[in-house]
Amino acid sequence: MLAAGMERHDVLHELAGVATEFLWHALADRRPVDLDAYRAALDALDAQPPVP
Repeated sequence: MLAAGMERHDVLHELAGVATEFLWHALADRRPVDLDAYRAALDALDAQPPVP
C-alpha cells in the first residue's frame, strides 16, 4: 500500500479497519476468527490501485 502511494497514517487506518472487522467482532461475539477471510481482506488491501 505504501508502494501504491498511500501515506502511513492511511495504511494504519486500513489495517485497523480490517482488524476491527474480523478480530474484534470475533472476540466480542465469542466466535472463531475466519482466518481465510481475514487473510483475503488483508490481501485485498494490497491489491488496491495506486493513489493518483
